[in-house]
Amino acid sequence: MRLPTPPELLHEPRWRRTWAWLWAAQWLAVGIAALSPGEIAPTLSPSDKLDHLFAFAVLAATGVLALRRQASSMLLVAALLLAYGGFIELAQMHIPGRYGDWGDVLADALGVALGIGVVPLLRRHGPWARA
Repeated sequence: MRLPTPPELLHEPRWRRTWAWLWAAQWLAVGIAALSPGEIAPTLSPSDKLDHLFAFAVLAATGVLALRRQASSMLLVAALLLAYGGFIELAQMHIPGRYGDWGDVLADALGVALGIGVVPLLRRHGPWARA
């Protein structure tokens, strides 16, 4: 058994199911991290805005890879993730040591745009492009 090449991972539909499972696991991980009480909430960087941007960029890119290559799929990923980010901020208002912040939703939105935008670039350019 050989490992898939990067172009196979980005282009071949047979990998969609794998991307979908990974996407579901990421949703769960982000939800657990975001809804943990403030004193135990994990961070990846000195800025929670960067954490939001990174998490939602990864979620968006994985979502695009999990769905069909259509503009409507990208819009669906964007809508779902923006709603998820808003829900998280509203829910955090009820968690000890956490608070809702619309700046976090903005960081989520920027991450979604970055994640959705990077997949088509990777598919077209560099070592990830189909030969």
